[in-house]
Amino acid sequence: MGVSPSLCPAELASQNLSFDTRFEVDEGNVLGTGKFSTVYLCQRRNHPERRFALKAISTYTGDNASLARIYEEIAIMRAIDHHPSIIRLVDMDESSGNTIRLVLELCEGGELYDRIQQKRFYSESDTKMLVRNLLEAVSFIHSKGIMHRDLKPENILLVSKVSNTDIKVSDFGLAKLSKDYPRRLPRSTSICGSDFYLAPEVIKQEEYGREIDIWAVGVITFVVLSGALPFFNAVLHKLYRQIVERDVSFSDQRWKSVSAGAQDFILRLLQVRPGDRLTAEQGLQHPWLRGITAASSFASESSQRSGRMSANYYSAQGAYKTP
Repeated sequence: MGVSPSLCPAELASQNLSFDTRFEVDEGNVLGTGKFSTVYLCQRRNHPERRFALKAISTYTGDNASLARIYEEIAIMRAIDHHPSIIRLVDMDESSGNTIRLVLELCEGGELYDRIQQKRFYSESDTKMLVRNLLEAVSFIHSKGIMHRDLKPENILLVSKVSNTDIKVSDFGLAKLSKDYPRRLPRSTSICGSDFYLAPEVIKQEEYGREIDIWAVGVITFVVLSGALPFFNAVLHKLYRQIVERDVSFSDQRWKSVSAGAQDFILRLLQVRPGDRLTAEQGLQHPWLRGITAASSFASESSQRSGRMSANYYSAQGAYKTP
């Protein structure tokens, strides 16, 4: 029932060796933990300088639904292999009892969430580069008939500790793949994702598609530029009302030094009607990402509320975790 990932020639040459012969797992170096998984540092035995993240996922006999979800995540990662801004599945192993082990690219810069906390907010020029990389990844994911469904700063990894903008999208545990794409687009009615990044149609329990990822990119862009959440309330139903009504404000002092083009870009993604949002491809063509300052008819839209992001508002979750 296993799914073998797409491997490069050097990796294919070593497939006659067992997993533990090829990889050494540093179980004393835990990179992250989840409800059903632990992530360790690992390396190739014959090339110890090549380091990876090994995600060990616990499986249980008879839990066919969870097992199917894991295999779907693996199939999705195979479908989007080798994009520079998407985490790569390097190898997998099912030989160790009730555990599936996935070898993933190692991103030493940590989560975007933590980087924002360190910096407070990004400069506009850095935000443009990061968001362009993110949208290119989202465009590629969508072109494969997939919606991510859980885009947020915790699931975006920085490649290195040096760069603030070289990122990789991770955690496809909630992603949805259309089995009949492009004839049929991925659609769902399941409520999943993270509260602050949910699109209005998810909250309203309507059928939804890839447009929910675009909404999430709009929220992420707002967060990266300001260090604040566009929608925040400690009471869940009030938070959901803010989102459904698009009760977003650029009144904070920080926005006085951000261009109208950036605000226009965000609001064109944060459209309540899914069909009114830019697609990922259209977003990449927006004047703000092309470095052109555009007059915005949307930038004057505002209300009185603006959420502040802090560690107390929502807890960071490891980007390598399974749901």
